[in-house]
Amino acid sequence: MLVVSSATFGLRFSLGAALSCARVSTLRPSGRWRNIWVQHGSFVLESKLPNPMYSPATPFRYYAAPTMHHAILASRPDDVDASRDTRIRMICNAAGGLLPTLAQELRDVFGGCTVLPSYGMTECMPIASPPPSYRLDRPGCSGVACGPYLSIRNPANIDEELPIGKAGAVCVQGFPTFEGYEVSPDGPLDTSAFSKDGWFDSGDCGWMDADGYLFITGRSKEIINKGGEVISPFEIEEAVLSVARDRIKATLAFSIEHDVLQEHIGLIIVPAHGQTLMGLPELYDRLREHLHPSKWPFIIVYMNDLPKNDAGKPLRIGLAPRLTLGTFTDNHPVFRRHFEAQCPRTGAPLSQPIRCSMLVVNELEVVRSMKTISGIRDVALRVNAKNIEAFASVFNDTLDSQRIGRALINVLPGYAIPAVIHVWNQPILLLPSGEPDFHGMESELRSRQANIMSHEQTVVRDIIARLLFLEPKVITADSDFFLLGGNSMLVGRLAHAIRKETGADVEISSLFTNSTVRGIASMVKGGSLASSRGSLLDRTLVGSATPISASTAHWATPNWAEPKERRRGWTHPLSLLVQSIPFIFFYPLKAAWKCMC
Repeated sequence: MLVVSSATFGLRFSLGAALSCARVSTLRPSGRWRNIWVQHGSFVLESKLPNPMYSPATPFRYYAAPTMHHAILASRPDDVDASRDTRIRMICNAAGGLLPTLAQELRDVFGGCTVLPSYGMTECMPIASPPPSYRLDRPGCSGVACGPYLSIRNPANIDEELPIGKAGAVCVQGFPTFEGYEVSPDGPLDTSAFSKDGWFDSGDCGWMDADGYLFITGRSKEIINKGGEVISPFEIEEAVLSVARDRIKATLAFSIEHDVLQEHIGLIIVPAHGQTLMGLPELYDRLREHLHPSKWPFIIVYMNDLPKNDAGKPLRIGLAPRLTLGTFTDNHPVFRRHFEAQCPRTGAPLSQPIRCSMLVVNELEVVRSMKTISGIRDVALRVNAKNIEAFASVFNDTLDSQRIGRALINVLPGYAIPAVIHVWNQPILLLPSGEPDFHGMESELRSRQANIMSHEQTVVRDIIARLLFLEPKVITADSDFFLLGGNSMLVGRLAHAIRKETGADVEISSLFTNSTVRGIASMVKGGSLASSRGSLLDRTLVGSATPISASTAHWATPNWAEPKERRRGWTHPLSLLVQSIPFIFFYPLKAAWKCMC
């Protein structure tokens, strides 16, 4: 058997990189192997054969970092069935977190082999690893303690252990944990990172389940604190890859500055080969059923690869300053939140800036691409400070905005796809100068919307327009609150405004999953929510569709005079009286008791 790593999986002690390198001398394949890549106690052998990992000479098992796993999967020949043509039966991960999607892909490619994540660090190696019987039945776990004692503790006081299931600082104690940092050759060791009971703070955040399995949520310096909500970048990356593996090769979530929330979520995307760039609207559409909207990325930065250190680990710390992204506000429209940057060389210093620029919409290219769609006669495009708006003149009524939007995904980058597409079955209106008559088309648009939007939809539309400082004419029944510029902080104001104007109590949590004008209006009138679900991309792209009869688009107007349940607010006299009881009775008694004692 060919050994590819010195580390034996599940050992309770560390062999170290030096012993790993020493093992190299025991391999004497008579010049068959030409390169050895040594990396933190493991190495990968590169053969003179075209694809060493997919040849009959492959090892039974190998140990590598996530970067190497991706490289191995990417090098698989089309005519090779890895489960049949290779001998790999066990894969162990190190030097970085193993995302569940990558672990599952490794297992599928290599015929159901055992895939073991692990967790360790230079100060203590190993820390955790699952048993060899592990079958990816706990996605995202790093295994159970396999060396030192393991505990989740209060980051503010690591002497305090946290209960099971609560996230905190990952701490270790006992062999093989190091004894301290060497400050000087002759001086004492620096043990300031240890608690009084000998617990060492690893600098990672995580939690453990009732069976002792460890789940890492990220480095303490990498955690994104969005307005007080602590968000794991791993959670975002896993969700993105799980819904967009066909379009995205790799991704990296990181923290960006926000004027109100302090921090928000940025996302680096490495597009898959031959695929158009996925924009935020399409990404939101895919994430809707997998990730809460408060955790959706605010910006996208496209790169040809992820920034990494010399060990191949992705670098997310300090990315925003290196990219010189600045501070973002909620006034940044969606189509101006897409950037491109050149990935720095591996191992580049963290102080080295990364060239980054905002992607600009090529209006001529958008018009040209729309005209290539069968059935479109002419196109008028308008790019303003808020969004991209298109008026498409079609030859017949069978082509609508949803179909146009889906067709554009394959020919245009996502950031350039118009947020609003109005479909006309008549020629584009023109001014005497030959320029598009947007004012005339807007008048026709308002008249058309008045015929197809219900009363409650119009009320909701106007509320959203006031909240987001938008013109009501650009908001349709299928416009999405979040893609119009709304956010989790404005959802509360939206619910308050709806309650104030209509008397309807709309749950804030429901506004996240039913965020279109049509969906919110259905909640206002207490109707079924099922009809408001559907593709977010379709709802975003919907503008004024081809003429629809009033009977087809009719929504029954609710009885606004119908009596509603009355609730006492906190300013009601009875509520104030109840709130004053502690101040009148309990606090004076407590103060008197202290004086007597």
